[in-house]
Amino acid sequence: MAMTLPDRLRIEGPPPEGAPARFAATDTQTETRVFVKWDTAAPTIRREAEVLSAIASPGVARLVDWHEGPQGSWLATEFVDGDNLETFIAANGGPLDPVTVVAILKRLGETLGEVHSKGFLHRDLKPANVVMQGDTTPVIVDFGAAETIESANASQDHSFVSDGYGAPEQYLTDKPEGAWTDVYGLGAIAYRALTGKAPPFALDRLADETGSILAELPGDCPVAIGRSIDWALRPEPADRPQSAEAWLQVLGGAPLPRAQKTRLVAAFDPQFDDLPPTIPVRRIPLATAMSAPPLQAAVMPTTPAAPPRRGGLSIAIPLLFGLVAILAAAAWYGWPFYERYYKKAWTVDATGSADAKTIAEALSRAGPGAVISIAPGTYTDSLVIAHSVQLQAALEDDPPLIAPAEGPCLVSEGSGAVISNLRLALPAESGASASPLGCVVVDGGSMTVENSEISSAQGPAVFIRNGANPSVTGNTIDGGTGPGIVVASGSTGMISGNTLKGLEKQSVVVRGGATPDITDNTIESSGGVVFIEGAGGSFRGNRILSARANAIEIGTGANPLVADNMIKDAAEAGIYIYDYGNGRIEGNAIVAGKLSGIVVAGGGRPALIGNSVRDNGEHGVLVLDQSRIVLERNAVENNKGHGLVVGPGSKIELKDNTFEGNTNPQVLDTRPPK
Repeated sequence: MAMTLPDRLRIEGPPPEGAPARFAATDTQTETRVFVKWDTAAPTIRREAEVLSAIASPGVARLVDWHEGPQGSWLATEFVDGDNLETFIAANGGPLDPVTVVAILKRLGETLGEVHSKGFLHRDLKPANVVMQGDTTPVIVDFGAAETIESANASQDHSFVSDGYGAPEQYLTDKPEGAWTDVYGLGAIAYRALTGKAPPFALDRLADETGSILAELPGDCPVAIGRSIDWALRPEPADRPQSAEAWLQVLGGAPLPRAQKTRLVAAFDPQFDDLPPTIPVRRIPLATAMSAPPLQAAVMPTTPAAPPRRGGLSIAIPLLFGLVAILAAAAWYGWPFYERYYKKAWTVDATGSADAKTIAEALSRAGPGAVISIAPGTYTDSLVIAHSVQLQAALEDDPPLIAPAEGPCLVSEGSGAVISNLRLALPAESGASASPLGCVVVDGGSMTVENSEISSAQGPAVFIRNGANPSVTGNTIDGGTGPGIVVASGSTGMISGNTLKGLEKQSVVVRGGATPDITDNTIESSGGVVFIEGAGGSFRGNRILSARANAIEIGTGANPLVADNMIKDAAEAGIYIYDYGNGRIEGNAIVAGKLSGIVVAGGGRPALIGNSVRDNGEHGVLVLDQSRIVLERNAVENNKGHGLVVGPGSKIELKDNTFEGNTNPQVLDTRPPK
């Protein structure tokens, strides 16, 4: 169904495909940015609009407008400019200090008090639904799971929950939801911010006799703060604060209703959360949840030391009990629940002889930590990966091909996913179905892409954006009219051991303040490497052979480290620095380019240290247009032009360089005498 929006909303970027869709737009009536949700499910949009229209709080994204129609419904809220709390935590190096956490929680608690006073529950509080304005000003977004308190406790057989952040009663049919449900979400956010990981799955905590998480908080967490978080995360609703206001009093230092004696100790392993998605779950009775067998032990057994040899019957009995436990789990929880939370090994085969016929189907059913093995064949779905799963070839010597009819090959929107030993190809397309995003899109998070073959006839083969921190290692990127790898919008990550060849456009583009570490790659017969728009990071130990243009370009204020690379047979210059490009260019071999070895122009300001610049078709080093450079300990030899040419208006600092075998004079200074 085609998306229908009013003329006043101008979409930023290419129109999204499918429903539901979320994107930024400009409200042309006010010339302000808005965030738009569009969906064919009118009740979802209507409910969220009704909730937001009743709330007027600076801590909630304001409703701008909404519309319900037969071709789809849409809702526009103010665009909250900032990182979500998950990204904020990662940008600050992992777990936050308790003072910052308390400042954030107080504002969130005050906002929730306003929401509850209007008779609504948010029901999906998590770091991804909190946008940070500055260091301690959070704004709550996405009320898609919100309900009135009355309707949340009506007879419902399903709920919308984010694993780790959802309270136990959101999974159960016989426990009431209330303000205490959102307080659980606040406690879970605090736990994530202080420990670096989400709390355990809520139903796994029901069997905990104490329900306490104090022992898992860091040792430097003040006791009063730790106790307040522990209180918010009690599995039993009646044991939690019954309102956000009551919890804020404890967070501010008031004594708890019941004293806690558990001592705070440091016992955690910080790790980035995997941005759990909001998913629909079937609710079950509490008795069923409490009487279920230990599923994790049943379906994910450890491998202990080999016991003494026993008779066949002794071995068969434990196996039989394990099988019974798994079957009982499926009966008690429902098969989709078992698949989501306990099934870890998945197979995909288009013939229908496996767990799923398509990769998209397996992704929709499998939960975090699942390993999805894909049989040989061609798969045409455009994939979206929202949590920590691994996609791999079932047969290493016959990897499957992911080649979607439209859209990217895959988009990773979370953290922890691994793509291994696959073939991914984006064919040439035109019109509305074209995908300028390219083949593999890492949209935030920390995905791993390894040992795969990737090609793209449109857009980048790999596009890394929105602060992503991926590992892209050991892949082959071959052919295509788009760039090879693009790293943008503040992203970082490791790009190493890849082979890029036959690319018509740039092999690597780093822009928008991105700072990746690019090491030990081979780039052959392709466009060059480009650092622009304030990009940084490092480019070390790489080989650029037979570049189709300048092998490396650094412009518009970029400032990378370029060190220990082999640059040979470039069609133009070896390194071209322009438009106030900076950088430290050190220890590189720049050999046999068609033009000059290094060109600095347009106010460039690099430091050139310890490079070997030889056998190039024009000058060794050419400095023009008001540029400023440091030239130290370089060996500039056997170039067909001069060793060094300095143009008018430029400044240069020379120290311990060697100029030999170039056209005389070895150094040509064309600046007018002072």
